[in-house]
Amino acid sequence: MSQQRIRTIVDIPLLLLRKAEEKLMKPLLCMILFLFAISLPCFGELTENDIRQIRQVIREELEPIKIEIATIKGDIKVLETRITELDNRMTEKFKAVEDKISLIQWFIGLLVAIVVAAIAIPQLLILYREKKESKEIDELKDIIVELKGKKVIMP
Repeated sequence: MSQQRIRTIVDIPLLLLRKAEEKLMKPLLCMILFLFAISLPCFGELTENDIRQIRQVIREELEPIKIEIATIKGDIKVLETRITELDNRMTEKFKAVEDKISLIQWFIGLLVAIVVAAIAIPQLLILYREKKESKEIDELKDIIVELKGKKVIMP
């Protein structure tokens, strides 16, 4: 019995250890499997065939984009020509308007000159006539003074 008892005394810690291992083994095993599942894609390599397939897919996806870009470039060129045409037309219209404005400025200047002449010429004529008359009056006064000095005219 003593051998059996010793065995039981020795077996008890072993049994406890085994039960602890069983409880820890399941979560540990799950964690190892989870980490292994996560790390599997890291070890994956692309084959030459995979690379060709990826390139083919990219080409297929890029083809409509290239066509769209070419269409947009064509549209941009059309818009640029339209903008150039509009710019040329606007330049011509501005030039025509500037020419008309220049002509109007000449007419306004001519009209101002005519108005100034219409007002100034009669005034100048009146001034000239008054000056001429004042000279004649001065000459007549001088003659009268001379004649008075000679006593030809009686005052």
